[in-house]
Amino acid sequence: VLTAFKNDDPNGNGQNDEIPMLGYVPQGGTSNSAVIILTALGMNTSSTTNFFTKDDGSINLGAMDDNYIHYLEYMKLLLAEGLLDQDHYTMTSEEFNAKLAQNTVGLSPMSAPFVYMPDPAQYKQYQALTPLTSAYNSTKVWPVNSNIFQGSFAISYDTEYPEACIRMANVFFEEGINLLAFVGPLTSDTLEPQYPVDGWEPTKCAIVDGAWSFTTPDGTDLWTYLNAKAGLAVQVGPMYTQAEADAIMGGSVPLPDNETSWRSSLIKNVAPYQKLWLPTLFLDADELERANELKTPIVDYITTMEAKFIMGEESLDNIDAFYAQLKTLGIEEYVQIYQTAYDAYLANQ
Repeated sequence: VLTAFKNDDPNGNGQNDEIPMLGYVPQGGTSNSAVIILTALGMNTSSTTNFFTKDDGSINLGAMDDNYIHYLEYMKLLLAEGLLDQDHYTMTSEEFNAKLAQNTVGLSPMSAPFVYMPDPAQYKQYQALTPLTSAYNSTKVWPVNSNIFQGSFAISYDTEYPEACIRMANVFFEEGINLLAFVGPLTSDTLEPQYPVDGWEPTKCAIVDGAWSFTTPDGTDLWTYLNAKAGLAVQVGPMYTQAEADAIMGGSVPLPDNETSWRSSLIKNVAPYQKLWLPTLFLDADELERANELKTPIVDYITTMEAKFIMGEESLDNIDAFYAQLKTLGIEEYVQIYQTAYDAYLANQ
């Protein structure tokens, strides 16, 4: 497919300007295209420096997996044959975004096509890629994050009212209150903001004719307005699924067409193969300190050598020396710290 995209002028402009596969390497990270190849090789992770769990109860890094060598080989092949953008290891995120908008890209990781392409005629040509398989793995899989997150709530060390601060934090765990904190009260010609003394009345707050209604200045959408006012819009407290939020608010949010088309392809092509790549694990203070000491040199070494292997600056014949250096850097201890935490997690299930 990538070869056909390179050679057959799919955008029909008569120019050899297509980019079969686009991606880039965020600063200090690994390729954002890695997930496509890693999952095809049976590694349920989006990065070669991430941990992921295996069916036998073990935990591993992508770079330590038996199939990592095949990942390097395939990425090197894509780059050598011009199927992976030649600026893969040098472009910035801004350059990546600009290339996505040019109507020349066949396959690329992205949050959603309409984020990068304002023209519906362009972004509707894209669908979510279903996970791939390979000669080394016959099971489709796609990594998803845990839906359990460790939140934070900062309290000044010299506050006179620590108990009141804790009570305030607890408020956001009451049903509906965190939604109110995110969307705010409704103001319109027909409904007044609802702040009753004895609590919030969600069914009166933001529902008009059975749907959520948001009135924002100058015709902006809710997300743009929130970010303009708050710098970065966040939801405080536990997150709701869409169905839960609709039940609390007493109505549903009508999705714009761009969201509907993209979500439908995700549900069809990706959702059946989603698998948690790593649950939320807990380390004590000493374990966390040691893990962080080991992590930095290990991750730096993997990212540096991975780029050299794929770009041909380092021969893949030297893979054994690569692993020997990782062992010297403490990779076994690093993995074991998280294996112990994962064992504890499994014991409590």
